[in-house]
Amino acid sequence: MSSIIFPSDKVTIADLRKLRPYAFDHGFDGVDNIQPVFFLEPLKSGQSMDTLGDLLFLERCAVAVAYARAEGIAPPDCEFIDMRELLKEKYVRLKLSSGILEAEELVRDLESQAARLSQAKGR
Repeated sequence: MSSIIFPSDKVTIADLRKLRPYAFDHGFDGVDNIQPVFFLEPLKSGQSMDTLGDLLFLERCAVAVAYARAEGIAPPDCEFIDMRELLKEKYVRLKLSSGILEAEELVRDLESQAARLSQAKGR
């Protein structure tokens, strides 16, 4: 996968700070809140999601699934029905895309890169 160009490669700490200053600039205000929240993203359900960890996982899962399909082998267990939708939402939320259509293009590009990697391996 080292030859794959991931949209998340463009994410910088400065970008994240601009999007979520509260996640970097607050915290350390007592024993129960000793660290800033950094990459945890609150959800409407009241739960939290790991912003960067989930993004990296979803991207690599999308590549692994596309690669497996190109190879004609069973995809890894990471594939789930809304994986692509979650990934697109992450791209929009982290300003890696200007909207859902561009996010779809980013996901398709990842899948195309995985298919090309499979083809290159077969040469």
